[in-house]
Amino acid sequence: MKTRKILMSFLAIFFVVALNSCEDDKDDVKEMKPETARVEFRNATQEINVDLDKMMNTVSMQSMSYLSDLLDADWEKKLKVSLFQSGKVHLAKVRDNFRPDTSGNRDEIEMGDYGVYTFNFVYNEFQLTETSTTLLKIIYPASEQAHAIKQNNAEFLLNNLEYTEISYTETWWDYWDEKWVTETYEELVATNADISLSVDGNIELSGNYHSVITENGNPTSMNASLTSNPYQFNAAFGGSGTNYTATQSLKEDNKELMGYSLNVTYSADMIDVIKLSGYYSVSPLKVQGSMNYAAIEERTTMMIDDATTADINYLNTQLDMDLYHSVLNTKLGDVEFRLFVDTEYDETYPELAVVYSDGTYEWLFEVLGENGSFKKVKQRK
Repeated sequence: MKTRKILMSFLAIFFVVALNSCEDDKDDVKEMKPETARVEFRNATQEINVDLDKMMNTVSMQSMSYLSDLLDADWEKKLKVSLFQSGKVHLAKVRDNFRPDTSGNRDEIEMGDYGVYTFNFVYNEFQLTETSTTLLKIIYPASEQAHAIKQNNAEFLLNNLEYTEISYTETWWDYWDEKWVTETYEELVATNADISLSVDGNIELSGNYHSVITENGNPTSMNASLTSNPYQFNAAFGGSGTNYTATQSLKEDNKELMGYSLNVTYSADMIDVIKLSGYYSVSPLKVQGSMNYAAIEERTTMMIDDATTADINYLNTQLDMDLYHSVLNTKLGDVEFRLFVDTEYDETYPELAVVYSDGTYEWLFEVLGENGSFKKVKQRK
C-alpha cells in the first residue's frame, strides 16, 4: 500500500508515464536553447510512444490486453495491480471478481482458495473449474481469433501464492463532492508469487514477486521481476528506519525504456512521506531532483481549486527538479509549478510546467496529455 502511495504521488509530479539512466552531474550538462528544447521535447514524446506501442504489440501484452477485454473495468484495474504495482497486490480481490456466489454477486465470497478459472464460451464468462489454496490460474482465449473458434489457448498463472491480511486507512480527494474522504480497508495482500503466461503452449512471460509487509500494509522490502523477451522488468523496495529506496527498470534488450531510483524519507510514525529525491526516466526524457513532499501535499490540500500566486511561489520553494534529454545529454528546462486559471469552472490551481532558459514555459499536459496534469493525476494522500 505504501509503495503505491509513493510511486503514484511521485510519478504524478514526475510526469507519470511520459517522462537511461544514471545520476547525471548537473554541472556537466549544457542547457538547450528554448526554441530547440521545445522541438526536442516533442520529438522525445513521440519516440516514447513508438517504443511503448512496440512493446504493447508483443504476444504477451496483446494476450493480457485481450484478457482485460474479457473482463469488466474493475477487473482490468485489479489485474494490472496484481501484475505491475509493487506495494499492494490485490490477489484476493482478483480471485473474488472471477468467482460469483450463488446469487450471481461477485463481492460476497469466502476467502481461502484461489483456484482455476476457465472461460466458458456458452455463458461468455469465467467459471471456477478447480479449487486450490496455492495458485490462481486463468485459462482463456488469447485473441479475437481464438475466441471466434472457441479455443482457450492462453494460461495465466500465479503460483506458490502466500498472502497476509492487512488493515489500513487512506484519505483521498473526492472530486465529485469536493472534499477529502477517509476510509479504512481490510484485505489480503500477496507476499509471494511466481508468475507465468503461456500462449499456444509457449511461455511468453515469466517472473516472480516477494515482499515483506507489516500488519498495517507497509512493505519493508519488495523484489519483483518479469521477463517477456526482449523485455525485462525489475523492481525493488527496501530500507530501514524512516529511510527507504525504490527502484525500477524496464529494458528492451540492453536499452532502458523506463527507470527510476527514488530515495524516500517517512515521518517518524511511517504514515506520511516527508521528502522524495532521485530520478525518473522514460527514455530519452529524464526528470531529476527532489521535493519536500509533505509540505507540497499540505499546501495543495488547503488551496484545492482556489490557488494564488503566493501558493505557487511557496510550492516552488519546496521542489528542485530539472528535465533532461538523456541521449543528447542536455537540459531542456526546469520543472516548476505555475498558476493555471480555468475560466470555464472559475478555478485556479497549480499545474506543472517546463520552464525554459528564457523564462517562457508550457504546460506539461499540453505536450503529454492528461498524464502530464498535476491536478488530474493527484492521487490519494
